[in-house]
Amino acid sequence: MCTCSQFLTALSLLWISAPGWADDGKNETISIDQIQGEWVVDSMQVADLTICGTPAKPIRILIGKDKMSISPGVAYSSNASFSFGSNGFSYSKTVTIVFTDGNQAMTFELDETQTPAQLDLKEKQKKSIVTRQGICRLKGEGLELCIASQNLPRPHEFRATKSTILFQLKRVAVEK
Repeated sequence: MCTCSQFLTALSLLWISAPGWADDGKNETISIDQIQGEWVVDSMQVADLTICGTPAKPIRILIGKDKMSISPGVAYSSNASFSFGSNGFSYSKTVTIVFTDGNQAMTFELDETQTPAQLDLKEKQKKSIVTRQGICRLKGEGLELCIASQNLPRPHEFRATKSTILFQLKRVAVEK
């Protein structure tokens, strides 16, 4: 007799191995021409926190040949602490997300030869240049960006962690 977990495992293996069923975007090439334009954030994830965009006040991302701007600007930081007391280990974490009034402008380079495509974002903050590494892929009609915190290694998968932010974007329809 098959247990529920065995059935789900078998079903997931069948789903992943069936040709054309899984849209993981791993083998899809991407070019700058495909991602240029205006996008809105459908959702963004940091660690286990998800923020969904709202039609009334969307977060917009404008992508050009070598420039990107986010409006309103988004900054985040995370902090985790562990302690040991009479009740054993305790763990707490804090994620702070700040939306600025202005645009967050940066330059970027896209390496289309890598799978998934790799992004290098550079932003001027005060008197220094902050670099963030990321990956991107087209997924259906949307675009996914997974960006590491400043000066941290490039993510290898599309997953939000305490040091990466995962953006799910939808293209803004061009009015004719």
